[in-house]
Amino acid sequence: MAIEYTIPVDLPVAYYRPIGEVVNRCALMELYLRHIIWRCLEIDNKRGRILTVGMDANVLIGIAKNLANKWSGDAATAQEIHSIANDARDYFKQRNAIAHGFWGFPKGNKRRGFKFHEMFEAHQRELPNAVKKMPKDLQALATKIRKLNLRADALVEILDEKARRKGSA
Repeated sequence: MAIEYTIPVDLPVAYYRPIGEVVNRCALMELYLRHIIWRCLEIDNKRGRILTVGMDANVLIGIAKNLANKWSGDAATAQEIHSIANDARDYFKQRNAIAHGFWGFPKGNKRRGFKFHEMFEAHQRELPNAVKKMPKDLQALATKIRKLNLRADALVEILDEKARRKGSA
């Protein structure tokens, strides 16, 4: 028999900061993917924004991976683009679930036993998968995404340096 959950209007305060950090760090990751695309295509940020405005995260990932092999400059850079894009895909999936999912607690439990109702797959929309996801779990995810942000930032710097060297040659 399925457990019935109360879905409160307000979560415990400890949830809000890590949820916001996950969402914000993924938005930053989308920006880094855009920069990687723009650098591979050797276009400036203004033209790049026009080109990639409104693109879904998965589209950005696909473009970055497609550009990596031919236009990134070398095999090591191409591998790093692929690695960053693959990690980002997993984090974006988790971000989407967190941003669009909800928490609840078993009816009659007086706000104890909070569970996150995952809806990754279509079949989970009717009966979401309730899993324990605490603020510390969300913070751990935000920390992982931060590390990916730092890798992407370093890669953009490498691509910028390659462009500077190419421009002065």
